[in-house]
Amino acid sequence: MQSTESVTNNHFKITKIAAKPSARQLVITVLAMVVMLILAAVQVKFVSDAVYPIAENVADLQALSQRSPILMALALGVFAPICEELIIRGNFFSYALAERFDQPRYQLVTVIVNGVLFGLLRGGFSWVQLSYYTVMGLVLAATYILSGRDIRVNSVVHVTANLGLMLMA
Repeated sequence: MQSTESVTNNHFKITKIAAKPSARQLVITVLAMVVMLILAAVQVKFVSDAVYPIAENVADLQALSQRSPILMALALGVFAPICEELIIRGNFFSYALAERFDQPRYQLVTVIVNGVLFGLLRGGFSWVQLSYYTVMGLVLAATYILSGRDIRVNSVVHVTANLGLMLMA
């Protein structure tokens, strides 16, 4: 961790924008991006093969994307994942992983809870969608822990996954 380049205030760790990512964070970012793009490709394959129906909200977003592709790419591919990361990992996770709870067992439980919550928020009532989004949430939560709780790493990974999914669909 870069203790001289971050500030811990109560439960939140705030990394200065000027702080450069470490080599470890760059490797974690690339590996997580590859995993997320593989997950996105699997989802596109299952939807195109009609293994499971497309979610209603995804169908609505695809219709909007056809009307204004650049605006929707910015909104869904860039701004939405950054906001989600700030809310889900930046707030929930930072609070749950306050310094006094940094034991590995507690982190594992937090990763699992965070992944399941991510899946429930996105997956609806379809077991396939719930499973897919839960795995995505687990990858993002693990990435957050392994990167030293640097929200920038998660934001880049999540943006890459969303833009990749949009390009593959």
